[in-house]
Amino acid sequence: MTQHGQDKQTSKSHQSSWRILVKIFLPLIILAGAVFGAKHIYDARPRAIKKQVVKIKAMVNVSKLQKANHKIIVRSMGTVIPAREIILKAKLSGEVVHINPEFTIGGYLKKGEKILQIDREDYLLSKTQKQCRLVIAEADLTLERGRQDIAKSEWDLLKNSHTINEHNGDLALRKPQLQQKQAALTLAQSELEKSELNLSRTAIYAPFDCTVLQKTIDLGSHVSVQDHIATLAATDEFLVQISIPYDRLRWITIPRNQKQTGSKVKIIYGANSETHEVYGTVSRLLSDLEKDGRMARILATIKNPLALSSAHTVYRPLLLGDYVQAEIEGQEFENIFNIHRSALRDGTYVWLLTDNNTLDIRKVDIAWKDRDTVLITNDLEEGQRIITSDLPAPVQGMALLIISPGKKTAGDLAGPTKNDLNQTSTDG
Repeated sequence: MTQHGQDKQTSKSHQSSWRILVKIFLPLIILAGAVFGAKHIYDARPRAIKKQVVKIKAMVNVSKLQKANHKIIVRSMGTVIPAREIILKAKLSGEVVHINPEFTIGGYLKKGEKILQIDREDYLLSKTQKQCRLVIAEADLTLERGRQDIAKSEWDLLKNSHTINEHNGDLALRKPQLQQKQAALTLAQSELEKSELNLSRTAIYAPFDCTVLQKTIDLGSHVSVQDHIATLAATDEFLVQISIPYDRLRWITIPRNQKQTGSKVKIIYGANSETHEVYGTVSRLLSDLEKDGRMARILATIKNPLALSSAHTVYRPLLLGDYVQAEIEGQEFENIFNIHRSALRDGTYVWLLTDNNTLDIRKVDIAWKDRDTVLITNDLEEGQRIITSDLPAPVQGMALLIISPGKKTAGDLAGPTKNDLNQTSTDG
């Protein structure tokens, strides 16, 4: 029994030692397996192949700079207004007994054409009365001259008498009576002339070639002195009132008198799908600025705006109140660089492509610029290449690559046309 107990105790001791060994080495074995597996996965990972970094050059469109003559065009907007406009008023009263068929709103009247006729009867009677008074005055003057002869004979017989006062000679010769009859005759003549003038005023004529803008009377109306009859506007010429910035006046020729000729003006009007053009000249500068925009205002004269003097109407008439585009010819520059507005960067810079195909950001002096055109006075050289397309992040000296002619970019599509550049600027 003793031996059996000892064996059992020894067996328990071995089992306890084994458990201790398992608890110690099993985690170590698991940890070592995990490390080995991780190393194997890391060694088997895909590896990136290192290549040499290649710099990508930005691609640009260019055009060669060339000098040329360029005439400035000042573009603006304007409104058509009458060159002459009058309010027609009656100079006497009466009933309207006749009206010209063209005397209607929108009608056209020639210079000297009768517009309307006021009843003449009262004025004819008045003229007859004045003629009678003139005949009476002439007769009275003739009789008085006969009395003058008799008075003079009596004065010659009595002037040596001491009883006659020589100071009464004018009375004796009836000089005051003669002056009275002469004055009565002059008065009768002037009254007759006034009646004839009134009779002529019963007919109202067009003072110039005109159109009727407004009328306030019709056949059978009774007019009084200074009544508003109609508003007339001349049709031989219209004015276009054009607003332009004050600093652009120096480029325009404005006549100071009738002998001088102003700058030529092209007027463009009509709908977008059908526009028309007429030409005129700058005639004068208004002496005040616009109240709202503080712009200067000039007037351009357009001859025959309604095409009334043409055998055939070749364009839509220019109408009063039309809001039109105006292109005014200004000063001409000689031998100057002309680029499209899109090639100007940040208002005062251009991008040039050097002989080494690198970017040169150059500041320029601007003589003139408008919506499409920029004129440069810098000491640039003909043949230099100006960049006409955009760059996302331009840096001085960056390497560039010219786009081949067959490729089209956004810069090509948005750039100016050959006509816009006048063959002296960009083509991108």
